Amino acid sequence: MNRRFVCLCFVVPVLLFGLTAPLASQGISFGAAASYGEDSDFGVGPRVSLAIPAGDLGLSLVGSFDYFFPSDAEADAIGAEINYWELNGNVVLDISVGGTVAPYAGAGINYVEASGSVSAGGISISTSESEVGANLLAGLRFGSAGPSPFLEGRYSTASEQIVVAVGLMF
Repeated sequence: MNRRFVCLCFVVPVLLFGLTAPLASQGISFGAAASYGEDSDFGVGPRVSLAIPAGDLGLSLVGSFDYFFPSDAEADAIGAEINYWELNGNVVLDISVGGTVAPYAGAGINYVEASGSVSAGGISISTSESEVGANLLAGLRFGSAGPSPFLEGRYSTASEQIVVAVGLMF
């Protein structure tokens, strides 16, 4: 199931590329990202951006979902399964500097959920925990027309970790 999810996170935005051109003219863009968290390891997920029509302020709402694949040597040794994901909603301000590189900064809300389970000798134990926190983020968008790659770093108070994401918006 995890491989299917990873494929969907990257294939669906690419397939939708032809359908997103009319949406881009309305300030809506879709994409996918690969992320790395200092505690949660590698993750992937979809992303959406919606420009806020507030003059020329350069504000947008950015939502993302990241499903991570945490690795833990001790958990792997006993056959434990660990699941971790984040849902983010941020307000982002574009910083106008001209050229094809566009820096941005923002803040928002973050919801994280972690769960784990282990089975041994016919006994299963599972647990889960969720938390809501704040995000602070900064990043760079590259290119001005068509698909645009981005690089972003964010700190979440819910997970108390820094996550670096790279991706492509359409």
